[in-house]
Amino acid sequence: MGMEHDCGPVWPKPLQSTFMEFKYEIPFIKRKDIIKRKDSEATFNYKSIIYVDSEAESFASREVYRLNSSVVKPVNVSLENGAYEFNYNDLMFKAFFTPKGAWNTTDAYPGFKQYINIMNLKWFGSPELTECAQHHYDFTSAKIRPAAMTVSVDHNLLSPMFPQGVLRLPGLDTAHGDLGTVEVDIHFTMTLPESCDQKKT
Repeated sequence: MGMEHDCGPVWPKPLQSTFMEFKYEIPFIKRKDIIKRKDSEATFNYKSIIYVDSEAESFASREVYRLNSSVVKPVNVSLENGAYEFNYNDLMFKAFFTPKGAWNTTDAYPGFKQYINIMNLKWFGSPELTECAQHHYDFTSAKIRPAAMTVSVDHNLLSPMFPQGVLRLPGLDTAHGDLGTVEVDIHFTMTLPESCDQKKT
């Protein structure tokens, strides 16, 4: 979850926009016909549900990338103050986070390597897993910091399997490399859709 700044084509600049986005993702998905392949390109990230506060971005996500995208109403979104709440058809998502460290490079947090692996995966939004796209992140200039977070989600806003009640998530562990919540400030580009079988060149 977070804010996307100045997103869109390089030109013309008026088509770029800044918007709130929340994604419910399931990483390390393999398609049945290629499940025996061991290379990283046989593994994908499933963007199951996406919520944004922009009609235009939601439309583009659905029509161009075949993502399950819906428009929500922000209730209290202030990343500077650690609040992220939105409403979708009277269902609420609430998250509050507190920084637990200083901004630093990705190398300073060994546990972030697993997130890098996920962020580098090709991703898809349609269950057929035929069209994919990919983000290319600039991890060299990225800044990250751990943040403890509490999350509560109304039933059926995400997957029915998503835990109910208040979740308390620890910040990314600096010393032991354990997984945890982390804030990320990073630049990226994104490809157009292509066949999920397309090999990197």
